[in-house]
Amino acid sequence: MRMDILLANPFFYPYYGGTEKVLFEVGKRLASGHSITVLTARLDNTQEREEMDGMRVIRLPSMVLHSAPHPIPPPVPVLFNPGSWLKSNINDFDIVHVNNRFIFPPSFGSIAVRNNRKLCLTLHNARPERIDPITDAFGSLFDDFFAKGLMRQCHGIAGVSDATISATVPRDFRGIKTTIHNGVDHSTFAPRKSRKWKDRLGIGGKMVLTNVRLVQQKGVAYLIDAMRGIDADLVVFGRGPLRPRLERQAKAAGVRAHFVSERLDDMQLSGLYNAADCFAMPSLYDPCPLALVEGMSCGLPCVVTDAGGMKEQVQDKKSGIVVPAANPAALATAISRVLGDRRLGGSLGREARKRVLGLFTWERVAREYEAFYRTLLE
Repeated sequence: MRMDILLANPFFYPYYGGTEKVLFEVGKRLASGHSITVLTARLDNTQEREEMDGMRVIRLPSMVLHSAPHPIPPPVPVLFNPGSWLKSNINDFDIVHVNNRFIFPPSFGSIAVRNNRKLCLTLHNARPERIDPITDAFGSLFDDFFAKGLMRQCHGIAGVSDATISATVPRDFRGIKTTIHNGVDHSTFAPRKSRKWKDRLGIGGKMVLTNVRLVQQKGVAYLIDAMRGIDADLVVFGRGPLRPRLERQAKAAGVRAHFVSERLDDMQLSGLYNAADCFAMPSLYDPCPLALVEGMSCGLPCVVTDAGGMKEQVQDKKSGIVVPAANPAALATAISRVLGDRRLGGSLGREARKRVLGLFTWERVAREYEAFYRTLLE
């Protein structure tokens, strides 16, 4: 049965973020058998309407706030009258799929429900926890007094991890709940060892890589502490407001740290992963990081914390090592084990790649969304 599906998200390509990548990869695969429309904000130098990999992209007039008071993370898109557009076009869709509970209000979902269309939501972010006191409190209040109104209207809610579903979905929700983890392009992110990045950065020995936004919730400060005394270079790939502070911390600690903030396409990013000897994800909060499955797909031994959904992605001591969050000593012990035991590192990396091919490919994710939509229409 062919379905007409609306994917609503405040950003879409060419804006490049985790949620946008999920929508693009899943949407283009579903577009071969279904009608996929993406509703998003119109950014500078983009067209109001265009076809992209079989998807119809509709960009609404909007403005983007590039600064906002804490704890609101910029950029913040403000779409003008998305409800009015949906009301005028609701008959074109069987399913309205919202992908950001912070931007699309309950009134947007009400239009779908009143017109007997199926409404669903993906939780790409869990209820805030261990980010910082203000963000945790503000985010929890937002979910309790605003987002729950949208969630309770939904016929189905998907979450990117079991932990995200458990922490965020209201206990009295009566619709369908399902977990659909994030995926990876396993042909691009594949094992192919290369010294290119080591040579470029002047690294002669072991290299530990992390790929994160440079914000408190990603726990990079704990990783830098963990690297004290480890004979390896740390490469931090990412951008964010904490970079100057983290650079100072690394210098004071005597850690050989390299910060890479340039934009890389997926093939270039795969090359960065493949230069590393270990991938570390020290997050305090992380529902289901794409960077982790990218590292796993490249056959890297991964050391991660038990935050959010990462312990669902990595099987401890089989396809990676899971340690407690905010624990530099535990991170240091695990990283040292991986770097010091080539046999262990090779085994963890092979199992990580095997786990990705079985569970975390975009093809599988697209099939799971297709099954989710069909269940809603039954």
